[in-house]
Amino acid sequence: MRLAVIGANGFVGRALCSALKLAGHNVLALVRCLETKDLQCSSVIFINDAGPQERWHELIRDIDAVIYLASPKAVDKPNSLQVKDYDRVIIGGATALAEACVTNNVKRMIFLSSIKVNGETSDERVFTVDSKPNPATKYARAKLAAEHQLLTLSEKGLTTTIIRSPAVYGPEGKGNINSLVNLLANFPCWAIPLGNVKNERSMIFIDNLVSAIISSVDDRSETSRLFLVRDPEMLSTTQLCKILLRAMNRPEKLIGDPFSIVQASVKSLFPSLAGRLYDSLRIDDKLIKTSLGWKAPFNAHEGLALSVPKTALGNKQTL
Repeated sequence: MRLAVIGANGFVGRALCSALKLAGHNVLALVRCLETKDLQCSSVIFINDAGPQERWHELIRDIDAVIYLASPKAVDKPNSLQVKDYDRVIIGGATALAEACVTNNVKRMIFLSSIKVNGETSDERVFTVDSKPNPATKYARAKLAAEHQLLTLSEKGLTTTIIRSPAVYGPEGKGNINSLVNLLANFPCWAIPLGNVKNERSMIFIDNLVSAIISSVDDRSETSRLFLVRDPEMLSTTQLCKILLRAMNRPEKLIGDPFSIVQASVKSLFPSLAGRLYDSLRIDDKLIKTSLGWKAPFNAHEGLALSVPKTALGNKQTL
């Protein structure tokens, strides 16, 4: 297939282009950044800003399917310019591209959304495709608005697959998992009070997300779909830290916080960080498995071990 990947130069885009090309697809990479070294694709086109004014009709001629990954970084408290970027790229760009797909008779569009559409935490619930959206940030609200626009356009013959992903991690990633690796690598275990956190967090290894996207590319159904994806396991913050410590060749002995003193302080001073450390984010990914036969190629232990940079590896020590 001839595929156009918008946002091909990002963390997900680079991994996806490599996998698509390896699978024999003809990959057109649409990028804003001039740095395309090591980008595995058939051809590259530089675009201005992936917004609604982009020349989408011209860019996607003779394309079988498009994959829209372009998105400004999600921040908890965006400024006015960042909010405009959300509206322009996430909503405006995706909608304009979908309209161009309808005009050019492109039959399939895959849109990478975010589990943030459902909410920042699931509490005691499990998020499913039928859960009522509860976006808490402007970024998440932009993703939801884009989903609505694309599903409306799907009535004109464009089969749309929306994939809501949790936090993505992997080698060279720059997200929360990598920040946690840095924390664990630079502080002694006895100084990190995460030894008794009882939550369950969903996340996804980069190669697992790429696999889910490719499964959607290969889907022959003409029905628009919404999928939630995650790694095979949901981990507590304590389990996550211990897996990372083991991969880093460091002791797995974390101290607890029996009276939740540290937890209370973090929740008071850094509520967003506290949510990621202590709250649960449970995701039900059954639909993509039953609909597409998708199975994540890596479990979380494998993915996390592959994500630890060599610079974080240490000699096994005892406390």
